[in-house]
Amino acid sequence: MRTLLLHGFAALLQDASTPEERTITVSDGGLATIREVRSAQLSAGRSALRVFDVAPLLLPETVAMRALQSPELVRLDEQSAWFEVLSVEKALESLAGRPVKLKRFHESTVESLTGRLLFPPVVGSPAGELRLPLYLEDAEGDIRLLDDAEIVLDSLPAGDWNRMRLDWKLDCQRADRYRIELLYATRGLEWHADWQLRVGSDGQHGDLAVTVTIVNGCGMALPGARFAVQDAETLHPVSDGATLEREGKLQAVIAQVRDVRLTATPTFPVARALPGRPAPPHDHGERPLLRRFDLDPAAAAKIGRALPGGDARTVVLDARNRPFATSSFRVAPTRGDGLPPFFAEPLAGLRATAVHAPGDGDESWLVVVSSTRAEPSDVDIAVPLAEHERLVPAEPAPHSRVIGWGLARLHVPARATAALKLLVKSP
Repeated sequence: MRTLLLHGFAALLQDASTPEERTITVSDGGLATIREVRSAQLSAGRSALRVFDVAPLLLPETVAMRALQSPELVRLDEQSAWFEVLSVEKALESLAGRPVKLKRFHESTVESLTGRLLFPPVVGSPAGELRLPLYLEDAEGDIRLLDDAEIVLDSLPAGDWNRMRLDWKLDCQRADRYRIELLYATRGLEWHADWQLRVGSDGQHGDLAVTVTIVNGCGMALPGARFAVQDAETLHPVSDGATLEREGKLQAVIAQVRDVRLTATPTFPVARALPGRPAPPHDHGERPLLRRFDLDPAAAAKIGRALPGGDARTVVLDARNRPFATSSFRVAPTRGDGLPPFFAEPLAGLRATAVHAPGDGDESWLVVVSSTRAEPSDVDIAVPLAEHERLVPAEPAPHSRVIGWGLARLHVPARATAALKLLVKSP
């Protein structure tokens, strides 16, 4: 457990400006890369510069700087990172009523105390704010009035009264006002994408929206920044000039199409897990088939950009336009050349089971579909696939591929059972 002691801070001579530009890219792994542009008046020779308002969870070893107009004139020789407590009273206010550790320093000994702080150090009164001494209730219920006690914390309470500061020692060849680019990585920023298909009551048209949510846990507000998120392959712009509050969320719709044509097909999704794409939340026993919606290819062309993978939901309107959510699942990232399928409610009269059987170098699935319908049905078997995999039926059958899935068509006679063996092949 790390011990942090509350102290004041000393001022330095020169400060960089607040960020004039800020661009933030949040990656899949909980790290974000922040690029800022600041300005500062530097003297010739050795200069000391403070940089305030950087993310408290930054990784100091990732910091890089350069002067934009004349990079050869400014060199960073030394850097140190400091976490400042701007208001001890505000930091301690959140500890009222919580267990704490204290130390009191006497002439020859250090007294260690544990207990619960009864009041914050500053309280309101008819005459304004009133400063109180520290009142500590120990384990026996005794209350002690403490003077000159030092509180020991295992971490600093979150709040705007805390901030990170970088101190730079620079070698500058010419006095001037420089625009400085600051680049660093920080923890505490995460993102996820949500896809939602709203299916109209006719079942033939729908609206699609893709929303990205960025969650800020880096310890500071991020005003006026350009945001993007990054998956394994692609950078996805999210918003220009947005403000993300501390402990807040930024949500932006990055793609949307309305009244797109839909094609519905009875489909059995095989419960196969892939890295980053867990298996659907059902067992491997007999299950009903689902209604699958494929969006008209023109919708992808209208969006015209790659989209991140994420959680997907299908919402269907009934004849009275009452919406109900029918399923949730994971979709794979797109490259802008197509859209993934969406799965909806179970279909009556069609059920299937899938048995997994590893083969010699190939993975195989035996899917058995049974029908109680009075008419024959053409159904699709959908198997989740990685980018490098392909789906091949063991016997002649129509098959195709959509984003994240391999599809094989199976004809099921009326009130009968049909089976199809599928192979998942890797190069």
